[in-house]
Amino acid sequence: HLHRKVGLSHIILLLVLAAYTALGAVVFYYLETPYERTLVAERKAKLDNRLEKLSDHIDTLADNETVEELAEQIKAAYIEMLDVEGTYKWSIFYRSSDPENNYKWTYASSFFFAMNVYTTTGYGSIAPETLAGQWFVIIYGFIFVPVTLVVVRDLGQWLLLAITKLYAKVLLKYRYV
Repeated sequence: HLHRKVGLSHIILLLVLAAYTALGAVVFYYLETPYERTLVAERKAKLDNRLEKLSDHIDTLADNETVEELAEQIKAAYIEMLDVEGTYKWSIFYRSSDPENNYKWTYASSFFFAMNVYTTTGYGSIAPETLAGQWFVIIYGFIFVPVTLVVVRDLGQWLLLAITKLYAKVLLKYRYV
């Protein structure tokens, strides 16, 4: 009867919930992180190359500055335009300026995304870009949305019972006052 008093089944369900959230986070992290880092490096190289070509072109028009200075000025202007437009936050320049802190796919964001999948919240700030990640979302959601509903139902019943017992105690205590 001790397991009923402590609510061991409820605790086990919560531990299962935490375990599959952590498992999902690890899988999403390892599926998406390498792709994002490669993508950021490739896009940054393309943008830097394009800026070099643009500054070479401008340099032929204006010989008063070096190509590197012009490239930096153009890059600063481009970043300023992205900032004004509100798209700098996840742009390639933002993510590559401080790679360890500015990538979208971190363990914490992967954990948050895994929770969003099984709670069907759909916050939408992050989504898998790899085919493997997209397929894993489908499979993960297909399996764990129903499991989450079982956990929520169980916790709801447990809370209902706890609140009913509390109400009964309060009612009995103050009924004879």
